[in-house]
Amino acid sequence: MIKMKNEVTVTSRGMVTIPSKLRKKLNIKDGSKLIVKEHKLGLLYIPIIELEDLFGVDSKELGYEMIREIHEDRRKERIKETEKK
Repeated sequence: MIKMKNEVTVTSRGMVTIPSKLRKKLNIKDGSKLIVKEHKLGLLYIPIIELEDLFGVDSKELGYEMIREIHEDRRKERIKETEKK
């Protein structure tokens, strides 16, 4: 039998422990949810990424984009206000 690098054992209750290196790499923490899909090679575990986990991933560019949108919205509001007068 070939021992896999990331081998896990299934308990009598159907639980498995994901190796800590993989949990850290994939940001899987206590309470994280995973999708389990059947694949032709076995089971595939896919972490469900929560929106809150994405906050700050690209914060600098996201911040600039938000500022641009706010400026654009305000510019449009000013144009509407001047057209009303």
